[in-house]
Order: sequence, then C-alpha cells, then structure tokens
Amino acid sequence: MADGAIWGWLAGATLAATMLAVVPGWERGTAERAAAIRLDAVPADRGVIVRSDAVPDGGAVDVRTVCVRGGRRPDITWDRLPNDTAEVAVVTELVERDGTRRVHDVVLRLDPARAGWHAGGPQTGGDASPFVAPCRSGASTMRITVVALHSPLLAGIDGGDSAATVLDALAAHATARRTISSAFLR
Repeated sequence: MADGAIWGWLAGATLAATMLAVVPGWERGTAERAAAIRLDAVPADRGVIVRSDAVPDGGAVDVRTVCVRGGRRPDITWDRLPNDTAEVAVVTELVERDGTRRVHDVVLRLDPARAGWHAGGPQTGGDASPFVAPCRSGASTMRITVVALHSPLLAGIDGGDSAATVLDALAAHATARRTISSAFLR
C-alpha cells in the first residue's frame, strides 16, 4: 500500500471511530446504532432555532408536563429551517446515566410552516404512535432533535416502524437537524 493510501485508510478509520464515539452505548441493536450514526452525521444547523418550555436546552425537564398523569409530548417550536424544508420530524431520545441512548418517541410528517408541534393543544398534524411518559425509565437526560427533511418520507414509513427504519429514512431525507437536551432532576 502506498503512503497516501495508508493515510487515507487511517483517516477513514479515525472518522469512523469518531462517529462511533458520538453515540456512546445504545440499548437497542446494531441496526439502530448504525441508523443513529447516520442521522447524527446530518449537519447540525446552528441557524435553526428549537425551543421547548418543558425541555429547555441545558436546563431541567419539566416533569409536571412530561410525567404527571401519564404525561404528554413536550410542545416544540422551531424557526429558521432551511428554505427547502418539505417536512419536519421530531425524535425524542432518553439518555441513561451510563450514556446509553435509546429512541423513545418519534413524530413524523410535520408541516414546517406550522413552526412547531403542540401536543397539549389541537392536533397540528404529524404521524405519531401513542406517547408513553419517560419518567420511570431511569433516564438522566431527554434529547429532542428536530430534523428538517428536503423531501417527504415515503408513505410506508410511520411511527410504528422500528427505530432503525425510521432513523434511516430520516437520515436519507434530512437536510439539517438541531438537538436540545435537558436533565431529569431526581
């Protein structure tokens, strides 16, 4: 192998190792880990603004909203999505104390013009499976990622599919993403 080829291989191996390090342990199988790595590789657009009163970025999860009486999905608002955004998806992950991440909830097919998804009010669109409150899970952090999609997802993809299938579809259609996270104070 020529010196250039060796350095190219080492650079590729280093990039792969770095990407794996971004996803510390995952509770689910290899397919979900691989799909999450592909979604994490979508450029994080720092111009995109994501807000949630129940999950303030860098703050504490409002357990009264997401836990009490069965809880509900936190309201999410977004702004400054890329101009070519056709659909929006919201992925909620729970992070355990050991760094293990797992997909907890996904809402698909949101209209970017709505500038948010309001679970507590009238339905504003989207395709989601029933919400399960995350509060008895032992998670230390809740991560919410808003994903801007350049084209609509295929009709066969929905919230009932495996996390790996949904994350792969999102990664294939994503143009930008922005993640916020909050700690569960226990």
